[in-house]
Order: sequence, then structure tokens, then C-alpha cells
Amino acid sequence: MDKKQILKTGVHLIPAILTIALILGCASRPDLEKIPEKLEPAEEEIVMEAEEEQEVGEGDFDDGVYEGSAEGYGGPVKVKVTVEERQITDIEILDASRETDSFFSRAKAIVDDILRLQSWDVDVVSGATFSSNGIKGAVQNALTGKEVKTEKATKTSSGNSSALKKTSFTAPSGGYKDGTYTGSAQGFGGSIGVSVSISGGKITAVNITSASGETPSYLSSAKGVVSRILSKQTPNVDTVSGATYSSNGILNAVKEALNKASGTNSGSKNSGISSSNTKKQIPNYHYKDGTYTGVGEGYGGDIKLTVTVKNGQITNVNVDSAADETPAYFNRAKSLLTTITEKQKWDLDAVTGATFSSEGILEAVSNAMTSASGSKNPTSSVTYHDGVYTGTGTGYDNVKLRARVTIKNGKITSVEILQPDTDSALYQKSAGGVIEAIIKNQRWDVDSIVGATYSSNGIKEAVVEALAQAEKGTGSSNSAQSADVEAKTSKVTATVTVNPDENEDFEPYEMTLTLTVKTENGKKTVIASEVTSDTNKINKRYLDKAFEGMKSGLTGSGIADEVSSATCSSKAIQSAWTQAINK
Repeated sequence: MDKKQILKTGVHLIPAILTIALILGCASRPDLEKIPEKLEPAEEEIVMEAEEEQEVGEGDFDDGVYEGSAEGYGGPVKVKVTVEERQITDIEILDASRETDSFFSRAKAIVDDILRLQSWDVDVVSGATFSSNGIKGAVQNALTGKEVKTEKATKTSSGNSSALKKTSFTAPSGGYKDGTYTGSAQGFGGSIGVSVSISGGKITAVNITSASGETPSYLSSAKGVVSRILSKQTPNVDTVSGATYSSNGILNAVKEALNKASGTNSGSKNSGISSSNTKKQIPNYHYKDGTYTGVGEGYGGDIKLTVTVKNGQITNVNVDSAADETPAYFNRAKSLLTTITEKQKWDLDAVTGATFSSEGILEAVSNAMTSASGSKNPTSSVTYHDGVYTGTGTGYDNVKLRARVTIKNGKITSVEILQPDTDSALYQKSAGGVIEAIIKNQRWDVDSIVGATYSSNGIKEAVVEALAQAEKGTGSSNSAQSADVEAKTSKVTATVTVNPDENEDFEPYEMTLTLTVKTENGKKTVIASEVTSDTNKINKRYLDKAFEGMKSGLTGSGIADEVSSATCSSKAIQSAWTQAINK
């Protein structure tokens, strides 16, 4: 085909090519009118999101620099707030010395929120609730001048701040002297008493003897310091987080007791006699009239006094010598002399501020009255009614015991220890010898067993109480004997609060523990137990998990390890179990 023909053919194809191009161009052309409609909502949404993220508030406060405070987790949180042009421009933390560093560092993030929103009414920082509330409350207090009661302040309002002061303690270079020593110190709600046992120069036991003012759940947590003391052989250990007041009270009380064991305090009693046993009350039962002397160890040395007994009653207590006592303190302690005469007892609390002098007086009276009761057979002229009678006493380390005395033909024919278990060390070491002597001599004031003095005295105290009933023919009798031996079943309950730990994972709630107890021959056995609560399903699941894991241990020994991942529930269950058993 020549050039002319090609050109001619191409000319004829031009209209077709243009038509195809036009069609393709229209198909691929953007719909410009619709695009803005599609973009506008997305642009508006982005703008709205940006506004939400950067939300700010407008302040309206008087210009100036203000200071305020409010209760945080461990104590007051103090801040300084600066206001310029009616806006909060700066918040400075002046004091938060009692807050836990890790939690307070987290809580301080709330400062940015307050500055941004120009308000103290912001959300708390998760996991640092109480510290956050402390900062918020302090800012509010600074800007309004009004006292702000935070949630934590309400919870700890009854706590005594002196419980947070740590007593200094230095272990003696020569070690501790064997014996059992007592101490007391301020806890959250009152005094915490402890007894510390030393054997072979080592701390072998720490027991809480009194803590009536403490919240059971927190006290249970605080007792964690005991294992630390025994492990480290020193009370210079850390307190328990979340139970600072109670645990520090325990530590300070132990330090006081160990000061006596080490002899670093001139008023310490190195004989190893705990104050509760030193002041042990011998029942007022047929004291022989006369004048008796007794000696006790005071602050600086021996205190000697004379006790006069007339018609079986203490009529006068006179101090013969106390040359080494500080007059100001001893004069305060002497108020006990009148109290002893009025109450006819000497198991009394020491006078505040004159503890050692007080204990010396009480010990001296105790020694004098031992002579008054033991110088003559107190049962020689007494007639007993046949029957079975029970009495109670207090042995070593305040162990409560119960004895059953059988009288036949006017004679003591048997003495049985019903509580604690007759297989215990108490029975094996002291009960046998003391009981044998009581039956043989037909009198309760027999010699105590060497090495088991306090347990022996506890048994004798229980026998005296039983014999007092036998003399009058009151209490149990032959007709009641079978009922006393017969097994009885009863239920006891205890309700405690399950508190969260520092993570604040749940709100506190109450749980109730119910124990079914079988009593036979004075011995109590837990035969059934259950926990109930109206809390939510999640909390109940953890509660049930803890109880199932602890039940066998509690039934066997009364103590069980905490269940992993359910420690809060475990602590509450242990506390409830202890309360129920004590009932």
C-alpha cells in the first residue's frame, strides 16, 4: 500500500479514535462534586477528636499563692498553688513524706489534669487512689480555705500518729538472756501487748497478748512482722505495707520487751518472768490472818512491803523499803496500794509513767500473798459436797486451761485437765505431778513443778475455783456430771471485712464465717465450717478459692497459709477463724 492510501485510510479512522477517547475520558474522570461530600465528615470527625483530647477548662480564682493540705495514704499531703490572671498556673508538692514513693509518683500525674481542666474535680490515678485524693483535697483546701475530708482521712481518723514513730533498738553485744519478757506500744487504735520468749539466747517466739483496739484484718496482716523478727533475730525490720500502724506498734512493743531481755534498761526484769505471770492472782480463798512480807524488783532495785490480812481479807499494804526508786515515779506507783486493798486483787495494770515501780509493787504483793495462802493447809477445815465441779485458770503465756474436779465422800478423788488438750506439753510436763500431789495431800497449795511454774499455778488456780464450788455445793453436781461429759454441738460465727490491698482492686465487703463445734469432755472440735457473703460473683469466687485452700489447715491447727492470688480473702478468713474460735 503506497503512502497516499495509508494517509487516506488514517483520515477515515480519526472520528472513530476520537469517539473512543471521549468515552474513556468520561469513564475515568473524577466525580469532583461528590468528593467534598465524602471528605467533610472525616475532616469534622478529626477536628472533634482533637478537641476532646485537648479539652481545657477555664479557671476563675483570685490571683495569689496559696497553701493547702489534705490526708493522703499515710498522712497529710501539702501543696502550694499559684494563680495568675485567674488561672491555676502551678502546683508544687511541699510535703508528702508519709506517702509510699512508688504510689505517690504515680499519683502526681493528677497535677497535669488539674492544671489542664482548671479544677480539682478530676479522676484519681488508678492504683494510687488515696494519694491522688490527698493531692486533690490539698488543692481544694488551698483554693477554698475549707477543710477537705478525703476517703483515707475518714478511715484513719482514729489512728494514733505516735504509732508511726519507730523506737530505736540496738541488740546487746552479749546476746539475750533466756526467759519470757513483755512489752507494749501504741498501735492504730490503742496499746498492743506482746510477749517475747528467749531460749538459748535466741528469739524463739513472739506472741500478741493484747490488741483490742486494732482492726482484725489489718492486725492479721501486721503479724507478718513476727516471722521477719524470728528470721532476722531482730525487731529492726520493715513494717507491713497497708498495716503500718499495727505492724509498727508490734515492732515497738517487741523492742521494749527485748530491752528487758538484754538488760539495757536499768528497770528491766532479767528473771524471765512475764508481767502477766508476775502479777498472777492467787484466788482469795481462806487466807490465813497475819502479816506477810514480800519483795519485788522495781526500777532501781528491790521493793519490800508488808501485807496485813484480817478475816481472810487484805486490810493494809505498807511499803517497808524502796530506797533505789525515783521518788516522783514511785509516789505515782503507790496509788496501787489503795486499789489492791479496795479490790482485794493485785492482777492490775501498771500506773502509766511508772511502769517498773508499779510492777515491783505488784510482784511484792504477789509474793507476800503466796505466803499467806500457802503457810497453812487452806482446806483442812473445809467440807466438800460430793459431785463434779469445774474451774478455770491461766497458765504460761496466758494459756487458758479448764480442770474438772471430782469429790467423793468429801474427798478429792480425781482432777482432769479438759482444756487444753491433755496430749499437750502443758499436761505432760506439769499436770501429772501437780494433780498427783493435790490428790495425795487433799489440798491445792502444793509445790509447783520445777521448770513449769506458771502452768502448775494455772492448774492450781483452776482447782481452787472448782473447790470453792464444792464447798458451797454450787456449780456442777453428780446429776450434772453426765451432761458435762455428753457431747454437745453448737455454732459460732464471726463477721469481718475483706479489705483490698494497695492495688485497690475491689471495694471492701463483709464476709461471715460459721463454725460448727463439737464439745466432748471439755475438748472442742470443729466438725463443719462455711463462709458466706453477699458480695459480687468475682469477689465470691476469690473468697471460695481461699477458703477451700485454707479449710483443712484451719481445722487442724487454726492456722493456714494464704492462698496465692487470693491473699486479701485469706487474711480475712484467718482473722474470722481466730475470732470465732475465741468465742
